[in-house]
Amino acid sequence: MSDERGGGVLCPLDATGQPSGPPETVTDLVAAVAAREAAEHPRWVWATAPAVYPTLVRAGVRVDRCHDVELTEALLLGHAGRWGEPRSLAAAWARLTGAAAGRAAPPHHPGTGRARSSTPCPARRGRASRH
Repeated sequence: MSDERGGGVLCPLDATGQPSGPPETVTDLVAAVAAREAAEHPRWVWATAPAVYPTLVRAGVRVDRCHDVELTEALLLGHAGRWGEPRSLAAAWARLTGAAAGRAAPPHHPGTGRARSSTPCPARRGRASRH
């Protein structure tokens, strides 16, 4: 989890996803992620990658493995035919525990954290994208 001053909280998890230690508050999240990635190559779990990863990339930090809870939740809901339902970390936790999931937020535009426009993607307009 990051804050607006460049710091954040790292919560170590074991292989089962359970906390393996106390949350660690850091004043420089980029430096902390870079150091932990270099030393341990962990699998990162982020509530929503657009809130964290663009800052890391701009600073030259790459991670080998990560999970985006919001994206994963959106994929699972879409597969279940439930597109448009809330898909945040809080919503996933609510569904897991049987609580109300709340309202849906607009989709994020990858890399910016902003809502995506309603412009159809090129493939839907009959053009193939080139990679």
